[in-house]
Amino acid sequence: MFKKIVKFTLYTVGGINLGVASAFCPLFLAIFFALSNSLYVALPLSAGLCALIVTAIYLLHFYRRKQEHDSPDYRVSGAYVGFVLGALAAIVIVITMASAGPEGPITGY
Repeated sequence: MFKKIVKFTLYTVGGINLGVASAFCPLFLAIFFALSNSLYVALPLSAGLCALIVTAIYLLHFYRRKQEHDSPDYRVSGAYVGFVLGALAAIVIVITMASAGPEGPITGY
């Protein structure tokens, strides 16, 4: 049981890293930047779209495992939770930076 908890935690941390990096997905970032001409708009949209795609894939995995009368793999669940948390963190960070204005998000000067 302890090994499963450690593995779930490690997959969650790895998922968080991928979730934050999803804001920089080249294809979606290029499309949204071309439409909006602002990175403050393109980065959260890219992370959000990647999170929606991962959610659809996870729901498909969950459905297939349920059809086989089996529970979802805990490693997949950990990676999914981490990815979504990382994508939400990226969205919140970029929106916070955008609302701080040209002065800077931390100092305010």
